[in-house]
Amino acid sequence: MTLDPHRKDFSLSRILLATDLTANSDAAIDYAKVLARTFHSLVLIVHIIDNVLPTEPATTMSPPEILRIRNTKRKNLLRVKTKLSGAGIQTRVILYEGHPVNSILVMLARHRKADLLVVTANHDLTKAELTAQALLEDVLPAYQCSLFVVGVRANEYGLPAGLASVLYVETGLDDVSVLASSYSQAFAEKAGAVLYTLQLGLEWPLSEGVGETESTTNREAALQNVVDVIEAHNADILICSLSQKKNLVQQEQLHLIKDLIMRIRFPVLILST
Repeated sequence: MTLDPHRKDFSLSRILLATDLTANSDAAIDYAKVLARTFHSLVLIVHIIDNVLPTEPATTMSPPEILRIRNTKRKNLLRVKTKLSGAGIQTRVILYEGHPVNSILVMLARHRKADLLVVTANHDLTKAELTAQALLEDVLPAYQCSLFVVGVRANEYGLPAGLASVLYVETGLDDVSVLASSYSQAFAEKAGAVLYTLQLGLEWPLSEGVGETESTTNREAALQNVVDVIEAHNADILICSLSQKKNLVQQEQLHLIKDLIMRIRFPVLILST
């Protein structure tokens, strides 16, 4: 789902679902199923076996042990496939070994021409890399497509009954924001959902003349207010855009979206602008 001003249609024909094959990815799998059924998408289910194994050095593992790990991962990946295929969704599975995970996700998304990357921000397997910050700073700019991120609270809260409402958070009135708004409208129309738009300023309380502790407290209070305002809309998905222009506004957008991913109770769809 690229933001092309000349594109007249809207589709999510290919969804790349990244899973760590643990309970952390359950919500992302459920959301991918809902999105695929809504937009009639093919789901590419990928699991990446990191060469930097988290429990023991790869050099100490015997070939049979490595083979056992691969076979176990493959079986678990097929279970995810069965879960989606049983709902009438076309699927493909990808078991990939390599490092770093971020770069591999970008490569696979490009190679498989995915319209959307669905991922959980707190995977255990790639805890050191696949954080919300890494997704926004590394994956999104290189991928230059859309990210659907299920954060900590969204994972715990679980899947809603359906996609009844979508909330688009607008942080500016420039051309890219207008374009992101039009794609949000198209997304909602295709999903049969109600679209709400919230204009949100990025100005935080001034820290001049106050100590570091007080400044942090003020920003925390402002952020919590933003979270409360967004959650009061009780939407099923939050949509926002992140500019790729490196400036102070972009940095504020990045930090705000990162905080929202980890704090709000529904997933965040991020459009790269």
